[in-house]
Amino acid sequence: MLGKMTIAATITLLSGCATLMEGSTQNLTVSTMNDAKPEKTLCNITNEEGEWQTTGGSTSTVVHRDGNTMTVSCENDSQRGVTHLEPSFSSYYFIVDTLSCGVGLFVDATTNAFYTYPPTAIVGMHNKFSSQIESPKPVVFDIPKLSPSK
Repeated sequence: MLGKMTIAATITLLSGCATLMEGSTQNLTVSTMNDAKPEKTLCNITNEEGEWQTTGGSTSTVVHRDGNTMTVSCENDSQRGVTHLEPSFSSYYFIVDTLSCGVGLFVDATTNAFYTYPPTAIVGMHNKFSSQIESPKPVVFDIPKLSPSK
């Protein structure tokens, strides 16, 4: 009986390992590059779990983990920039959850704790009022052919 209780307690403690160890949120630092006005730059961070805001320069915020692409878009009165972050999947916690009779799979899948975004999002800022100039297309002149005179 004691052996069964020990096994049950172990399974319960291992349930949702990623959620217990990593949590459903993570810190994300947003760094803007070539930012002329970092104090006036506002950055929107979005994924399927929510939306967060922070200022430009190099600031941190807490975001919810998700298995989908995260978009970080920053803008001030003269510049804008966008970057996308792809999450990585932790197979280690997946294996641990599977070995513990799968109880933790549901918990970790629900909290998205299997996924981690890169710790820093680097957003390159560009002038939003300048339009990109297309490179000129080659011009082909139709030169009339002269017939040889006799």
